[in-house]
Amino acid sequence: MEISAIKEQLSIKTVLNHYGLHPDKNGMLRCPFHDDKTPSFQIYEKSNTFCCFSSNCNAGTGDQIQFIELKENKGKHQAIVKAKELLNIFPAVPTEDYEKVFKKLRQNIGSPKAKEYLQRRGLQPHNIGYNAVGYKHLKNCIVFPL
Repeated sequence: MEISAIKEQLSIKTVLNHYGLHPDKNGMLRCPFHDDKTPSFQIYEKSNTFCCFSSNCNAGTGDQIQFIELKENKGKHQAIVKAKELLNIFPAVPTEDYEKVFKKLRQNIGSPKAKEYLQRRGLQPHNIGYNAVGYKHLKNCIVFPL
């Protein structure tokens, strides 16, 4: 799902409600990012954005994804994952048999590129796989089964 689609579907109010934050009728609340005695945090429902007007705060302005980043103290990727969770969108669970996949990858461990990598890292090729081609999300990866 594209970030723009997430932003279209996830309102700033939904995000705030998730964190137990409820703006007043004017869209104001005490800022969750600094010690705020009076409401200085404004939300704009039409644009799904926020702004903290306090000079004591580094939150500044942003959208629902940036709010999650700040609140969770995480990076953009983790914030997008959290936003998807709030929308009840979960990644598809692969249906592949991982044992079969790893057996294929194990056969590739003899490639020169894999051998050179393992040697540089001081790793032995026991129970390690290598994906030269095929599974695009594992391309040129050394794979350790868990």
